[in-house]
This record gives sequence, structure tokens and C-alpha cells, in this order.
Amino acid sequence: MNIKINNKDHEIKPADQLTVREYINFFSRIGDKASEIEVLICYIATITGLSYKSVADVSIFGTSIRRLVAYIGTIQQANEIPISKEFYHKRTGKTLYQNTVNWRSLGARKLLEDRAADTQIEQAVYLLAVYISGDYDDDKINKIYEELQDYNAIDVLSFVIFFFKKLMIGEKPDRNFLQRLRKKVGISILKRSKK
Repeated sequence: MNIKINNKDHEIKPADQLTVREYINFFSRIGDKASEIEVLICYIATITGLSYKSVADVSIFGTSIRRLVAYIGTIQQANEIPISKEFYHKRTGKTLYQNTVNWRSLGARKLLEDRAADTQIEQAVYLLAVYISGDYDDDKINKIYEELQDYNAIDVLSFVIFFFKKLMIGEKPDRNFLQRLRKKVGISILKRSKK
């Protein structure tokens, strides 16, 4: 769907087509108490790359807003996305399965401690990059992490979110490493701050 902002056409895509980068950007822009119109403004700003203010100043007629909202669809939060038991990485041709990923390894813990300031979603995507790389080579991991930013958010998050769903339940309090790490740096499931 196209919308016109400042005499320029902008392509708006449905929420289920967001990339990982757009998904993280969108949720970093909205506050916990954002109204529906603020969510819509943030979504359009994220997709178009425009500022919140320039999108907020646009006049849209009531029927157009309803059509736009229906077209965008539901924007699922990470904890609402169904879990997938496998993930396929296109470039390497590697398929990962949940039961083969040891997210409690010392190497993974060290890498996540180094990224403690990231949101949980960013940490989870980074952890996926670690396991796709097959080793702890920082350059290789970062290259894969950047590639994953352009993947469909639902495809990636449906696999990586199991790291955090397991942590929320917690197997043993003394072994719940990532949950303690999140509390230590004050990171919620989706770190949000209105920009």
C-alpha cells in the first residue's frame, strides 16, 4: 500500500513482512502506554525512515486510517509469536534445531555479557548468529548478525524467542543466567523508549 507524505509516495508493508531491523527499531520507538494512533505513527516512521514528527503532521482521512490499519494487521510482540523448532540460514545452508543449541555454554555467556546493553531481542538474534557461525569468531558472528537484520522478523523471532521463553519459566533459579543478566542491566523483553 502506498501513502503520500510531503508529496512523496511511500510504500507501507504489512506487519508480518517487517525485517528484524525494522521490528527492533519499531519497538524501540514506542512507549509502554502508547495510544493506537501513536503506534501507527511509529510504524509509518519506522517503515519510511521519516521522523516521528513529520509523520505525525500528516493529515489522513478517517476511512484511510481504517484501511491502513487493516492493511498493516497485527504487530505481534515477541512473547506472542509462536515458537518454531528450527531455523534455516540461507547463505550457509545450515539448519539449526532448538534441541541442538546449547545457549548455556560458557562462550555464549561471555558473548552475551559483552552485549548486556542490547535489548533481549538483539541478544537473541546475536546468539543465533553465534550458533550459525559455528565458532566464536567475532568478525564472522557480526557478519551473520548483520545478515539476520534483513531476514523476516517473524521467521527469526519464532526461533530465537525460545531462549527467552525458557528463561522466563526458569529451570533452576541458580542457573537462570540470562534472566539475572537482564535484571542486572534493567532490560525488559522489549526495551522501549520513545524517540
